[in-house]
Amino acid sequence: MKKVYIGIFCNVILMSGCKQILMWKYDITKPKTETHESILKFVKEYNQDLNQVFIFKDTSSYFSSMRDTVFKKNILSVLFFNENDFFIDYRKSGQCQWSGGAFLQKYSKDSTYSIDSAFRLSSLINKIIPIIPEEQLHDPVNYDLTVIEIWAKFIGKYNERLFCVSDVAKNRHDLKIRIVLLNMDMLKDWNLNKDQMLR
Repeated sequence: MKKVYIGIFCNVILMSGCKQILMWKYDITKPKTETHESILKFVKEYNQDLNQVFIFKDTSSYFSSMRDTVFKKNILSVLFFNENDFFIDYRKSGQCQWSGGAFLQKYSKDSTYSIDSAFRLSSLINKIIPIIPEEQLHDPVNYDLTVIEIWAKFIGKYNERLFCVSDVAKNRHDLKIRIVLLNMDMLKDWNLNKDQMLR
């Protein structure tokens, strides 16, 4: 009888597919609107610095970023910008989106990296605001690197893979690094209708 239950369970797992298993394992849910409070509570649970949390300032900023090809390609990933405001295209085609920690461990100011001068930190800064209003993003020339971790509540425990880049940054005492935890959840105070949310 025990074998029958095990067989049924295995069949259910196989029929539901990998996607369902990943959703269970990492607590991935359907995207929904969030409040400032729910975002801060989530970040606090992962012991991240609340002063590093940023959100899109409005729907226009959010949707224009979603249309940007470089941003879209790197969504729910880690972006690196050098002191000259340029995006460092660190990922090779075979690397997954979670490879930011490995790149940061090996990063050297003396090395040359592939950059995308069309995608600038300054253009992204104009679209985001700190969730805690007293914070602000300063000129990129004050930092060797700006690390933007693009995360969302709905991807659950997958965020651990993004947030761990902050831990790597803390151990790079030879670099002046700014961390930005950019939240990608849609906000309740944007008052999006169902059609806008689906898009």
